[in-house]
Amino acid sequence: MAFALPKIGILLSSSTPYEVANNSIRSGIKAALYELQCEGISVTAVFSDPSDFGGCYIEASKFLLDQGIKHVLGCYTSSSRQQVVPTFEARDSILWYPVHYEGFECSPSVIYLGSTPAQHVLNLIDYAIKRGWKSYYHLGSDYVWAWENNRVMADYLASQSGVCIGEDLRPISDNAESFVTTIDKIWAAKPDFIFSNLIGEDHYQFIRDFRNSEFQHKANIPILTCALGETELKAIGPEWCEDLIVSSVYFSSINNQENKKFISSLLGAGVSSPGACVDAEGAYLTTKLLCRSLLIAKSDERQAVVNALGEIVCDAPRGNVRVDINTNHSAARPRIGISKKNFEFDIISDTLTYVEPNPYLVNPENLAEMENTCDGMGT
Repeated sequence: MAFALPKIGILLSSSTPYEVANNSIRSGIKAALYELQCEGISVTAVFSDPSDFGGCYIEASKFLLDQGIKHVLGCYTSSSRQQVVPTFEARDSILWYPVHYEGFECSPSVIYLGSTPAQHVLNLIDYAIKRGWKSYYHLGSDYVWAWENNRVMADYLASQSGVCIGEDLRPISDNAESFVTTIDKIWAAKPDFIFSNLIGEDHYQFIRDFRNSEFQHKANIPILTCALGETELKAIGPEWCEDLIVSSVYFSSINNQENKKFISSLLGAGVSSPGACVDAEGAYLTTKLLCRSLLIAKSDERQAVVNALGEIVCDAPRGNVRVDINTNHSAARPRIGISKKNFEFDIISDTLTYVEPNPYLVNPENLAEMENTCDGMGT
């Protein structure tokens, strides 16, 4: 008897201040399911919305696990992921986490397909140092994503005589408030650059407000971030979204066959343009890896699926992906892009080599891993 692919779960909220990112994750899942359907592979995905459980991700995850579903793709913020990890561990199940995160975690019940600080912060530091930028102002959403990313930035930049000269942390909010007071502090401090770890509507509002202030000051301060994609540029608006410096393992302007296939599958799945971004690509990759692992394992048992995952080398839009099942993370090829008014990025820096995830930054090579960076590459 042929192996019937078990149901998979999708854990995403429909009501958040970072709905653009959540919609991108949904788009990536749709593209992957569309491709699998075209290949004759039927997948039943069961959705669970934490908004239906008073915003509780634990109860929303139990809704899926109680149905016998052992593999769930989802969560966007690290706070939501950290809420549910103990539940997945207790149920010997797996959360497939598709987006970048702040590292310093490794669970046998989580597959981490997004980038870590070794892959999205260190190259930003190298980029800044090469331009003589040593002082920065930190903005972040007040949770672990911003705390840890900034700790890495501050520690590594300090080793190069750099310094954080100001910080503003804000609770994640549905109603983004004006950043005028913070922006006045930034102009008074005169940092070489701004490091933003804001997410969602707060991020978009800050960028609009700061761009408006640049017009008034007739000057600019570069904004560096690890958390913006093409769909979010559209949310910011063409008047304000240009010239943002973004570190990511994926941009829609990557020129390879797998990326062309991904963009085609987004359109085939009914996703309007711009739909390709790092969150969508991560969800697309994660869905395909999950389903391929289940097919190879011919089982949904956690260890069998993890072992099958370790056998797969996946050609993805971002490049080759292989998960190290000792850490459940994967190597990645960091890139830096400059945003444009048409909601795309020019890739201006590419490591050309794959950087290990090193989630705990144990005995890191410091910035040596970035020495092969090729500025001006557009592949």
